[in-house]
Parts: sequence; structure tokens; C-alpha cells
Amino acid sequence: MSALAQNIQTDSAHTLDAEQTCFKYQGTDILGGEPTKQYIYAATEEQAEAVLTRAKIEVQTIAPRRGGLRRRKKRLTREELGTFAIQLAERTRASDPIPKAIQDIARSSNNPLLREALLDVWNEVKKESVNLDQAFNVRPDVFPDAFRHIIRVGTTKGDPSDMLSKYGERQLLTAENMAKVKGALIYPAVVLSLAAVIVFILCYFILPKMEEMYTALLDPSTGAKLPWLTRGLLSFSGFLVSWYGIAAMAATTFGIVMLVRWLRTDAGKDWFQRKSLNWPLIGNLIREFNAAHVIDLMSILAPVVTPAEFLKEASAASLNVVYRETLDAV
Repeated sequence: MSALAQNIQTDSAHTLDAEQTCFKYQGTDILGGEPTKQYIYAATEEQAEAVLTRAKIEVQTIAPRRGGLRRRKKRLTREELGTFAIQLAERTRASDPIPKAIQDIARSSNNPLLREALLDVWNEVKKESVNLDQAFNVRPDVFPDAFRHIIRVGTTKGDPSDMLSKYGERQLLTAENMAKVKGALIYPAVVLSLAAVIVFILCYFILPKMEEMYTALLDPSTGAKLPWLTRGLLSFSGFLVSWYGIAAMAATTFGIVMLVRWLRTDAGKDWFQRKSLNWPLIGNLIREFNAAHVIDLMSILAPVVTPAEFLKEASAASLNVVYRETLDAV
């Protein structure tokens, strides 16, 4: 069934168009007599139905596929990037020209972001005097620096299939390891989140109502006071429900949003990359991750570049500015 759907996707894309619509259809395979339910990309509903008819599918219902409330992804995951690199390597290893491989993968891809990015790359490749690595540079939001440098070096030296295959395998391995780490962090993250919510509810709703009860239990004539921890908690609770507390929480939220936006700028990324290497607890992990990334790049580039180009290419594809400067200084 998946092979049939893939063939239909290929047949439906006579002209590549980033604005093609995804149509969900239900019908019957005339040759096998089995019901089928898949989706197909086409410019119009009539074109989609015509393609399905040529593929011996008796269409019963067809309609544009709704995207729902899911937010559109802005970048590929490591697993998706690794899978694409391996697919591109296999096609180029089979003597397919890279532009044709890009065109075929774009036609058959079910990933809207990858499909759109490959269409942009393919449109650039068609232009005269545009190298393949320059074509991939039109979508730096999808294809990271390391991938684009491997494309550039591989096409310069000849066949990039081995480099792309190694890169894809490393990406899949990294994605698997990161998934394990995230899985191990789910339980403590849930516990901490629930604890924070409970403390907020106690401080904002429950403790203010209990303050009068605590005060009534004390005898003013004896000068007795509540424990300092209880007084501090009640004071903090009173601050939260006051206008000053609400303003402070609003200002904190605004500050966090602005900080996140600044960290996405070039200056913010530079600051984060330099400072995060020395942070307690996670600094060592970040250093090891960047070092492993550089070593992986070196192992991929070493067989195909000269010693003079080796450090230069590894530096250009490094993720961290500190490692990039260090490699440039060697």
C-alpha cells in the first residue's frame, strides 16, 4: 500500500509546485479489489482524481486534507534530517544526479517543511551558475551549516554519497541518544511542574484565606508570633495577590519573552554559546556535545579534504563560536 501511494505521489507531481494541496481520498484498488485510504499532492482536486484514475483507483471520496490545530514546524528534527541525508546518499550512489534526486525526494516526501525546502533548492539549482551548496543556502532554517558544508565539500571532491550517509547515520544516532535523555527527564520534569503548580495554588488561593485563622490563634497579650517560616510564606502569599505582585509577575513574564527573543538574535546566540560552556551542571554536557560534533565532522571530512582544508571546514561547520574560534586559531 505504501509503495502504491509513493508511486501515485511521483506521478502526481508532473510540475513541482510548493503551493500544491494535499488531498485525502478513499477508494478501491481496481486491480486488487482492496479498499485504500491515503492522501495525494496535486494542484487541483480534478488533477488528483485524474492521477488516481490512471493508477487504477476508483475514487469514492476526495477532499483537501485539513491541517487541524497543529502548529507548522519551523525546522526538521535530527531524525528527519538524518533520514533525508541517507535517502539523498542512496540516490546519488545509484548514479542519480543530485538535482534529480532532490526533485524525486521532494515529489515523494510527506513532510510539508522538507518538501517546501527541497522545492526552493530545486528551483535554485535550475538557475545558471548556481552551485549545489549555494542552492541549499536559500533554506538555512531547514538545512544546518554542517549539512551544507558536507554538500559543498562532497560535490567539490566528486561523490558526496559516503559523506551524506555517514552524516545521516550520526544524526539518527544522536536523535536516538537525545530521545533517551529526554525520556529519562520526563518524570522529574513532571514532578517539578506539579510541585510548582501546587505551591502557586497554595500561595495564591489558600494561604490568604488562612491568614486570619493563624492570627486568631495567637494571644496578643503574650506577644506570641508565628514561626518565621510561616510569616515569610504568608508575606510572600500576600505579595502575590497584591497589585505589586501581579505587576511583578507580568514584568517577569515580559522579561522572559524578551530574553528568549534576544537569544535568537546573532548577539544573543553568541553570548549563549560562550557562557553556557561554563555553566554549572550542564556546562560539561554542552562541552562534550560540541566536542563530539566536531569529532564527527572531522571523521567525515578527513578522507576527502587536504590537511590545509581540514580544520577550516570543520571550523566552518561547528555549532559553537568558541570551538570555531579555537579551530581557526590552530
